[in-house]
Amino acid sequence: MSAKTTSELVLELLGLLQTHRQWAGPELARRLDITPRTLRRYVERVREMGYQVEAVRGRYGGYRLVAGSALPPLVFNDLEAVAIAASIRVAAANGLVDGQTTTTTAIAKLEQILPARLRARVSAVAEHVTPLDPGRVAPPADGIGALALACRDREVVNFDYTRPDRQAEERSVEPIALVPSERAWFVVCWDRHREGWRTFRADRMTAVRATGEIFRQRDLPADSPADFVRESFSRIDCAYEAEVVLMVGLREWVDYAKGWAQGSYAVDGVATRWPIGGQSLQDLMIKLSWIPESIAYTVDTDNATAEGLRRLATRVAVHI
Repeated sequence: MSAKTTSELVLELLGLLQTHRQWAGPELARRLDITPRTLRRYVERVREMGYQVEAVRGRYGGYRLVAGSALPPLVFNDLEAVAIAASIRVAAANGLVDGQTTTTTAIAKLEQILPARLRARVSAVAEHVTPLDPGRVAPPADGIGALALACRDREVVNFDYTRPDRQAEERSVEPIALVPSERAWFVVCWDRHREGWRTFRADRMTAVRATGEIFRQRDLPADSPADFVRESFSRIDCAYEAEVVLMVGLREWVDYAKGWAQGSYAVDGVATRWPIGGQSLQDLMIKLSWIPESIAYTVDTDNATAEGLRRLATRVAVHI
């Protein structure tokens, strides 16, 4: 058995509960080197300290820390909690060393236990703090903790999303990373409805809901989440846009096109839509020429762009 004192083990248990969304009972007992019966006694000790620990029954049951009606008194008082949480948000906005990982995880831990009244005060304070680097955007106040936890735990998340055209829609995604940029914070994820990789602006997401469903890791079609977001920017504010309907399944297309397939989604089992864009018609033609001869396709776009592509293709053809 462990040589640690009861107090040390209780604090270690609290630390484990704060750093993971949910723990299986046997796994917690193994990590602490105690019996399941002792674990139950230590969980009660944590509850006596003011933390709400929920026991989850069933096949995937265990223990998890949930938000309480009051801040646990042995950690911080209200003023200290608000000051610390607001400071972390400023640190994230200023891009401290390892800030994307460290500050986001710290925000996630605090949001997991802060009462709603204190979360509102943290947001109010943070909104009135000007970062030293004005080029960076602070993380949005709502949902960032839940998103960080879902990325870490590979948990499916549902949320309501407001598109640029102001239309709202419900989405279900498999998030893998949060990426801050000069424009906004982006969630890199697999979109279950579109069956493709996507980026969503965190400030347009509301009612973020963790589902408890764990997803299998997929291969991102980029070297890193940051590269994926950077490549997504290249399609923003294009002068010419189109969607290519490819007569090939989504998986086969992604395997072939790799990073070029970014934004593609399945129409059905035998067809895939591939959004493309560029600052000139020549940019679109270059991308179309990259499609192998074995794949039939059509191009959906506005009449002016379609006519311009036809003229360009004809001009090239007559000189060959």
